[in-house]
Amino acid sequence: MEFNHGCKFGLGIGDIHPDMNPLFLINDVFWTEPEDNSDHESDQEERVAKDLRTLREIRHRYQNELNGEGTSRIPLIENQDKPHIGKRFRHNY
Repeated sequence: MEFNHGCKFGLGIGDIHPDMNPLFLINDVFWTEPEDNSDHESDQEERVAKDLRTLREIRHRYQNELNGEGTSRIPLIENQDKPHIGKRFRHNY
């Protein structure tokens, strides 16, 4: 909700604009231009090539596992005997 407080100053049409003193205008570049990194593209291409090699290796291991040629998983070996669980409450009649 906007409250109209009757202010005459503003930047719109019909408003009173504040005076602009050209002595206070600063037109200096306040940022630094980035350096030209022509090696950036080759670095990115190397990263993409490395990621593709990694994905191909993962796919190859997965295909081998599907074909039964080996596994990358650790087998789950646990004792399958169920522990003896006695009666929880003893009845003293």
